[in-house]
Amino acid sequence: MLRFVPDTWQQGLLRPLLLADPVAGLYTEIHAPDWRFALLAGLLLIAALAHRRRTVLDGAQWRALVGLMVCFYVWTWVSGNGRYFFWGLLLVGPLVEVMARRLPATQAMRNTVIVGALALQGWTVWMTYEPNVWALRPWAQGPGLALSSHKLADSPAVFVTVGSISHSLLVPLMHPHSRWSNVGGQQDLVPCMREFGQLQALLASPLPKYGVIRASKLVMTDDRQPTEAAWAVIRRAFKQQGLAPTSQPCAFLRVNLGGLPFELLSLQEHERGFWFCELERVATPEFNGEAQKAHAPEFDDVFAQVETRCPRYFPAGNAITRPSDDGVVRHYSRSDTSVSIHHSGTVYFKNMRALNPTVLGTVDEVRAGRFQLGCDRLPGRYLPPWDRGWGVDLE
Repeated sequence: MLRFVPDTWQQGLLRPLLLADPVAGLYTEIHAPDWRFALLAGLLLIAALAHRRRTVLDGAQWRALVGLMVCFYVWTWVSGNGRYFFWGLLLVGPLVEVMARRLPATQAMRNTVIVGALALQGWTVWMTYEPNVWALRPWAQGPGLALSSHKLADSPAVFVTVGSISHSLLVPLMHPHSRWSNVGGQQDLVPCMREFGQLQALLASPLPKYGVIRASKLVMTDDRQPTEAAWAVIRRAFKQQGLAPTSQPCAFLRVNLGGLPFELLSLQEHERGFWFCELERVATPEFNGEAQKAHAPEFDDVFAQVETRCPRYFPAGNAITRPSDDGVVRHYSRSDTSVSIHHSGTVYFKNMRALNPTVLGTVDEVRAGRFQLGCDRLPGRYLPPWDRGWGVDLE
């Protein structure tokens, strides 16, 4: 995924300094400026200039510093996602303290530098941190959630969740040899992707299979089963994987959500929990290439023009054509971009972080290659401060 990978080699080289930029979408989805890498680079330069005739660090410290630098740039170009560099984010702080103690200054001055670094980073976090920005519920007084007891937890199974999140808090509540996958976020898998084969192998497992769907009183019948409208959504979600619910009733497991804030309790949805619906394989998954190309094939050459012009963000074979509310769309999950064709005949592209889509041209113009697309600067992608500009062009 290219969400946090730099667009240019300059951005990649300067990533230790850019991490201090207080914007979202740099190396994590939220605002998380980090001054420590810039401070480490500055302190290392000062200490090296002041100790030209002798080494600044001992052997173990040098190995830690070099290892951090090498892994930092490997991480930057492979992923750039902060959650996959957690160990480096923990190591950089102690190295800043080590370098501060190598400064050619008095002990009081060294301590002042250390305290100043802590104050700078602490102030930056305080200015940008928003607690529980993604929390679905507060975590307090015990486990995140507790399910009512059920025999489902007694033996291994394949649990297929559906939703924008994976409901991973359920994993430790089931048998430890169970396997899990969230198909809600994998609707754009195509056979050329490595994950496609892994998902199909999982669904072909001889273990019993259950669909896991978040249940609510709003879409629940009196006997705690999904309503007809809910069943339509559930069946459609699993149909893409060649799965279907059996005729057996879904098991409803109530969730203990003690400590909910008043605004959630006031909804009076006391029957909250999860449905565990038994699944069976009924057909070949709808992810084969021929089935996906059957939708709007008359626009395949239009999408191909964009994919040829900018393969990094619109890679060929990485997306399938789907109907949308106002036309058709291809979503390229590895780069968080999409190309859509409106019923009016206008072609747009959009990065997930862009506020609005950008017009490429009409279908005929794009089909003929008469359009402009700057692959090095898609709207919505991160830009360093010097490339953002200070004014707004109203023309």
